[in-house]
Amino acid sequence: MNKEAAIKLIEISSVIKSGSCDATNSTTDVIRIISEIDEPQKIKVPPVVFKFLNDEKEMSKQERLSYLIRSKDGDQFYLTEMLPCDGIITDSEGDELFSWVEKQSYEMLLNIWKYGFKVEEAEYFIELPAKNRKIYMNYDIEENISFDHIKATRFTEEEIKAIDERYWAFAVPAGKV
Repeated sequence: MNKEAAIKLIEISSVIKSGSCDATNSTTDVIRIISEIDEPQKIKVPPVVFKFLNDEKEMSKQERLSYLIRSKDGDQFYLTEMLPCDGIITDSEGDELFSWVEKQSYEMLLNIWKYGFKVEEAEYFIELPAKNRKIYMNYDIEENISFDHIKATRFTEEEIKAIDERYWAFAVPAGKV
């Protein structure tokens, strides 16, 4: 539900309730409607992009985002030559930033500005040793924990530790399995 739909529902609700003096129900309805409003989610970005955009020592976030957009236009000079030469980022960070920005749409880059951003959390499989082959922890359809030979469920560090901190010792980065 968006903001306009919520306003219409509140208006309709107040018209219906205007004949009665039940303020508690009206308040409950308004709270329910507001809780259903879709909030834009922050854009998930890799750690190198997060670090680049958050470091405001030499320039603002807006300037840094403009360098990403310029690079999207195919001009890698800023990320791979100018900024590393000025010591703002390293050569490898510049290459990684350029590689990432090439894969993004303009809309996604602008949404970083519009909605904000947060760092992508690393994902892990929980890999347990077994006699013949490895066993992995997974969630089944009903979100019950199961163990089998299929790598299906990816977990963040926070999710693993919420299940049981002892499983963290068996966490393997999802990209390396």
